[in-house]
Amino acid sequence: MKIILFVEGKGKPSSVVTSIKIIASKKVPITTGIETRIIQRGDLLKEDKVYSQLTNDVLLDHPDAEKIIICIDAECEKEINEKVKKVEQSLSNKIDKPILYVVVVNAVEGWLLADTETIKNSLEHNANVNISPSATLDCKPKELLKNIFHKTNKDFIHMRDNPKITERLDIDEAARNNPSLAYFVEKLIDP
Repeated sequence: MKIILFVEGKGKPSSVVTSIKIIASKKVPITTGIETRIIQRGDLLKEDKVYSQLTNDVLLDHPDAEKIIICIDAECEKEINEKVKKVEQSLSNKIDKPILYVVVVNAVEGWLLADTETIKNSLEHNANVNISPSATLDCKPKELLKNIFHKTNKDFIHMRDNPKITERLDIDEAARNNPSLAYFVEKLIDP
C-alpha cells in the first residue's frame, strides 16, 4: 500500500512535513509507503495546480498509490471547509483514486497541543504549566507554544521542537482532543 501526502510548505522539508510523516508512520502498517509532496498553501486550494502535480508527477512516479491525502492548515479561515470540499470534489471526478483533504485545525502545532502531557514533558519533567484543553483549537498554536515554552525559560523553535514533540506524541490521546487529527488518522487507516 502506498499513500501520497500533500503538505503545505514553501518547497523544502519543514517541521510540518516531518510531524505529519511521523504521525502517519505511527498509524499505518510499516509496509505502507508514504510519499510526500510540498506545495504552497494557496496552490493546495487551486484545482489546476494540484491536478497538474498529480498527473504530471506524483501518479507517474507512484501509479501504485492507493490514496492521496492533502493536509492544509485552517489558519482560522472560516470558509476553508467550503473551499476544500469544492476542490476535493472536482479532483475526485478527474482522478481515479481517493483524494481526501484534511483541514488541520489550525496548524500542526494544534495537533501537538492536543496531548498536554507530552508538551509538559517536553519542557521538563512535570513542568508546572497550565495548558487549557481548548489550546488545541487556538488560532495561533505556534505562538501559544512559544508562550508556553517561554514560561519555563525555554525557546520554542518549531524546526527543532515539533519533530521532538511529535515523536513522543500519544496520537490516540491527541486525536481524542482534536477532531481534525482524529479525521487525519481515520483517513490514513481507512482502506
